[in-house]
Amino acid sequence: TIRTCLKLLQDEKPLSPEQISACMQEIMTSKATPAQIGAFLVSLKKFNAEIIYHSAKAMASFSIPCPVSGDVLDIVGTGGDQIDTFNVSTASGFVLAACGQKVAKHGNRSSSGRCGAADLVEALGVNLNLEPEKLSHIVEKLGFGFLFAQKFHPAMKSVAPIRKEIGVRTIFNVLGPLTNPAKPSYIVAGVGTKELGDLYSEVLRLAGMKAAWVVHSEEGMDEISPAGKTHVWSVKADGSIEELTIQPSDFGLQAHPIESVAGSTPDVNCATFHRILSGEEKG
Repeated sequence: TIRTCLKLLQDEKPLSPEQISACMQEIMTSKATPAQIGAFLVSLKKFNAEIIYHSAKAMASFSIPCPVSGDVLDIVGTGGDQIDTFNVSTASGFVLAACGQKVAKHGNRSSSGRCGAADLVEALGVNLNLEPEKLSHIVEKLGFGFLFAQKFHPAMKSVAPIRKEIGVRTIFNVLGPLTNPAKPSYIVAGVGTKELGDLYSEVLRLAGMKAAWVVHSEEGMDEISPAGKTHVWSVKADGSIEELTIQPSDFGLQAHPIESVAGSTPDVNCATFHRILSGEEKG
C-alpha cells in the first residue's frame, strides 16, 4: 500500500483517507521499510484537514490508552515556531488543575528549543514512566497528570530515528497534540503558522471536541502572545468555528515583550516555574 501511495505522491495525486490510514498502519507496525517511511514522510508535503485527522486517528489507535472520567483538558503546542519560550502551556496546566479542571498534559522532550514539556516536569521531579492506571488515578485525584509521548506511543520508536535522520518537519510534527491517550474533551492548541491554524481548527471540528481554541500569535509563536495580538480559532460543540483576535489588554493585563517569556534550560525553567506559582514572579 505504501508503495502505491508513494507513486501517487510522486505524481502529485491526492491520497484518500483510507489510503493515508493504511499507510500509517504499515508505518506503525513496521511493515514499511525505513526507506519507504522516509520517502513517504518527505513526499507528503501537502495535507488537508481530513489527511491530518485520519493520520492522527490511525496513530492514536496504536497508543496505550489512559482513560480518565469526566471532561479532561490539554494545553499543547505543535512547536516549530523557532522561538524558544518558557513552558507556558505546562505551567498553565498546573494553574488550571488548581482551579478544579482536570488536565492530562500530553508532551515530549524538546525538538526545537532547550526545554520541552517532558524536560520541565522531569526537572520538577515528575516520574515520566508511570503506568497508565497510576496516571489515570493521579489525574482523577490531583487534577494534573503528564503523559510522556515516548511512553504512550511505543509504535513510534521505529519512526523516531528516521525522523531524526531526515531532519525536516513532517506530518508527524503536527500529529502529537491530536493523539493524547486520555482523549481530552477540551484543548488549547498552539500552532506555528496561520495556515496550520485553519487546518487544525477543522481537524478539531472533525474530532468532535466539546470546545477548543487554536492559537497563533502575531509574532509567529504557537502561544498566546504577552506582547500583542493573537489569532484564535474557537471551535464550538455545534461544529462551528469562530475566528477572533485577543490581546493582553482584553484580560486587564499589561503587554510584555516576548523576551520576558524566553526559555532556557530545564533547571532555569524549573526555577521560573516555582517563582511564578509562589507569586514571586508577577510579570
